[in-house]
Amino acid sequence: MSVELDIFRTKLAEFRKKHDLSYQQIGESIGFTRGHICKIENGDSLPSIKILISLAKYMNVPFYYLFMPTEKMNNQFFIEKVENKLTALKWRLEELQKHTGINYFRLNDFMKENINLTREETEKIAEVLKIEEENSLNLKFGLFEALLDEFQFEESQIGNLMEYVQSNMK
Repeated sequence: MSVELDIFRTKLAEFRKKHDLSYQQIGESIGFTRGHICKIENGDSLPSIKILISLAKYMNVPFYYLFMPTEKMNNQFFIEKVENKLTALKWRLEELQKHTGINYFRLNDFMKENINLTREETEKIAEVLKIEEENSLNLKFGLFEALLDEFQFEESQIGNLMEYVQSNMK
């Protein structure tokens, strides 16, 4: 399964729990069975575009939101990039502290996902480690392209759709 579908499933489960909804309630509200919603959330069934659109409307969110990482997910992705870069450079957190000027304990707590860093601290780490941060629009394009691929569109169809969307959004 793709990262985007994992994000979707996580968001569906969080929404359901936050609003104290059953699979039955969600299914009835969007015209599908309880079992189908359960299978989708648990990763046992691939959601159709129709279900995704219905769920986005039901959750009152834009379609792309279903696949966009939350701040926590973004932090996890960034931490993974930092860990990979530190491993490649054979650096420990002390070395990163020396180059960024960020307190070792803050870095350690961030890497353990106990705290969030400021935007400036994140940018400093990205600059020192030469980690490119995705801008929001490119991230949305990437998610859309991955979603089309996940739904087994042909490469030529994906290319045409991506070209159309990018030329009409910028």
